[in-house]
Amino acid sequence: MIDTNYCNHCKRPHSELDQKQLTKREEEVRDLIISGITNRQIAERLFISLVSVKGHINNIYRKLNIKNRSEVSKLQQGSAS
Repeated sequence: MIDTNYCNHCKRPHSELDQKQLTKREEEVRDLIISGITNRQIAERLFISLVSVKGHINNIYRKLNIKNRSEVSKLQQGSAS
């Protein structure tokens, strides 16, 4: 059974992650999502696996309380105005 209260990617409880801002890597991934490139392109650009990209994206979604890529861009536009 998978423990949904524990992040297998970061090896920490979600409650710890939720209390923190985005990590530097998550900010990099967020910025690349906003630029419009694919997960595979993000992985290639940052020299990380596709699984790692997906883990970072899931953390971003949870921390920012969003559900998809378009919401990431909307948040960025909202903070720019």
